[in-house]
Amino acid sequence: MEYLKNRNRDLEACARRVIGEYRAAGRKIRLADIVRQSISSPAPHFYLTYDYAIREVRRYRRNPESFEGASMRKAQIREIVGHIDHIERASRGLLTDDDALTRVLASTKASRFFISEAYAVKIIRKLLFRKMRN
Repeated sequence: MEYLKNRNRDLEACARRVIGEYRAAGRKIRLADIVRQSISSPAPHFYLTYDYAIREVRRYRRNPESFEGASMRKAQIREIVGHIDHIERASRGLLTDDDALTRVLASTKASRFFISEAYAVKIIRKLLFRKMRN
């Protein structure tokens, strides 16, 4: 649950930055544009527990075809596995998936926020309504 709170807080911070950029450029602030730009921005973390991530990485290793498609969760695991593979190659095989995953979750930024636009709308809409009330 703490991961979700952190992710939502980081997404709000990203949306605030995007809104500031829109205002500075004199652009009209539209929720859909803010959401799309915010969720496609780099995220500070992957926001997953180690237990969930290792379970999904192992599932991926057994059957990578099951992780094809546009699902955000599947895309997130594919990206994590890519980082794991890179770390393992760099270590010349000295690290296991478990060790490499620990490094990924502790210190690797995600390429984006891996949440749907619909869910991000709920988070960012709350932010915008709070700003309007203040």
